[in-house]
Amino acid sequence: MLFACIALANCLSMDKKIFEPGCAEPRKKPEEITVGYAVPVSKHRYLGEITIQYGSGYERPEILRRLRLEAAACGADGMLLGSFSRVDSKWKWADKAANDSFDTSGFRLIVTLYRFDDDQR
Repeated sequence: MLFACIALANCLSMDKKIFEPGCAEPRKKPEEITVGYAVPVSKHRYLGEITIQYGSGYERPEILRRLRLEAAACGADGMLLGSFSRVDSKWKWADKAANDSFDTSGFRLIVTLYRFDDDQR
C-alpha cells in the first residue's frame, strides 16, 4: 500500500518513537511550537522523535502543520529538524513471472521533540 501512496505523490506516513518517561501534559497550541535547527540553550529534555515520509505532492507548510499537531499533543515546546533525505525505491510485482518493476520517490524527515524544564519557560 505504501508504494501506491508514494507513487501517487500524495501519501504520508509517520512513525513516532517516544523516549522515557514519555509525553508530557500539553501546554502549547500547535501554532506555538518552535521549529528550528539548533539545540536550545535553555535547559530542556527530549520527548521523542518523529519520522515522517511523504510523497512529492506535499508542501512544506502542510508537513510542518502535521508535525506541530503531533508535537503539541505530546507536550513539546519545540521541534529540531534533523535528517532530511530523498527516498527512492524499486518495486517488483509479487508474481515472479512478471518482468516488470517500477520506481517510486518520496522524502523522509526526522524531527526531535523537546520540552523546556518548567523553570526555563
